[in-house]
Amino acid sequence: MAQMQPAEVTAREVNTDQEDGEEVETVTQETARKAQRVVAAHSADTAECIMLLDMLGVGPHSAS
Repeated sequence: MAQMQPAEVTAREVNTDQEDGEEVETVTQETARKAQRVVAAHSADTAECIMLLDMLGVGPHSAS
């Protein structure tokens, strides 16, 4: 199986918002879906996948 190359994030894929006085970066839905697929493909199990997706801010328990 071919190795996946890291996706480059362009300026238009990342938005910066203010939340509680701190800058918070948000990504587009397309970028989030790509990240979810990569994490799911490389996770050992469902629990690890959910944990990693939440850490990235694109998981089922992450704020939308």
